[in-house]
Amino acid sequence: MNILVLADIETGGEWLAIQTMIEKTRKRNRRIKFYLAAHKKISPLFKKGLFTKTYLINHNHYNKPFKHYRELFDLINAGRKSISLLFKQHYFDNVIVSDYLLGISYLLSQKKGKYLFFFHGVKNNHRVFIDTFNHYLILKKLLEVFTWTMSKKTIVPSKKTKDFLINNYGFLLKNKPFFIVPNLIQNEFAKKYSPTEINQLRKSLGIKKNKIILYSGRLVFNKGIENLVAGFLRIEAKYPKITFIIAYPDGFDRQLINQIKTLINRGKKIILMNNPTTINLARIYQASALAILPSPFEISSLFIREALISNLPIISTDTGDAKNILSRHFIIKNNKTNTLYNKIDNFLNNERKYKRDFLKITTFFKFQYNEEKIINNFIKILRAYEK
Repeated sequence: MNILVLADIETGGEWLAIQTMIEKTRKRNRRIKFYLAAHKKISPLFKKGLFTKTYLINHNHYNKPFKHYRELFDLINAGRKSISLLFKQHYFDNVIVSDYLLGISYLLSQKKGKYLFFFHGVKNNHRVFIDTFNHYLILKKLLEVFTWTMSKKTIVPSKKTKDFLINNYGFLLKNKPFFIVPNLIQNEFAKKYSPTEINQLRKSLGIKKNKIILYSGRLVFNKGIENLVAGFLRIEAKYPKITFIIAYPDGFDRQLINQIKTLINRGKKIILMNNPTTINLARIYQASALAILPSPFEISSLFIREALISNLPIISTDTGDAKNILSRHFIIKNNKTNTLYNKIDNFLNNERKYKRDFLKITTFFKFQYNEEKIINNFIKILRAYEK
């Protein structure tokens, strides 16, 4: 079976979710061959050897006037040409789309083309029609929603994700069937690392015995990072032996990075880690005392699941399916600086109690997490909806 994957390989958690699913599916069934077509450069998150062939789609950059519109349509057109060429060279039994622009390119290339949409998050704010009159952002949102509606089936990571899509776009998606395929977690996070390995990592970061508070994810303003940093600065003033690590992929906001670097230059105990290897990131999880997810909006956080598998207590905003996984002691109502500070302070003062409670959560999560069942269901979906 030949599967063409149309994806954005620079989107952090979304790409990791897709890549991990493909990696573990290939190990289970070598007869399934995956081909990848993607815009942009190869991300450091990209694992070589998973795809039979990888095609990177080149596109042009423009100056004013109408710079953004011209680049958007060039991305779509470049994708259309590349996908047309791919279908002349190969036969594909199925197509998986996770990037809406490549989805548009595919529809323009293959007039009667059908595909599975692999949904892991909203690329463009679903309130754009209410909050802004920016025609460019509205156009991107319309294209994104159109790609969802044109899929023959939609794969989502949780029931909460399905409910979100139906509640917000139900009039367009009410007749679309959904498959729930939970995110798989990379094996590195389940492995138990030795104290020597953890200490070597600490030494390389210059942390020694400081407690670590961790954020892992995209470094952009809409993730609530600025409030978390402000909350940490107040924590650091009260607890001097605390270090804040921010592990993030490419695709970051440069203005936000510069703001954090200014604080680091002033002697604040913040460490920025751009594109850490999966092994090093997994070791950081196990070396940390606490993880924080301050995002006001998530669909189905991979960060939470990685923390659970790593036995790392995590505090999250009430977003996505966090409340379905974590108990109320680990949920905060908002991501305001005071809320984040008070919760971290409470955790540090009652760490043993929080860890006992979290052990119950991780035990139940690991009991429910059935990797073999998830992979088998994914393969069944691929077989059932061959062209």
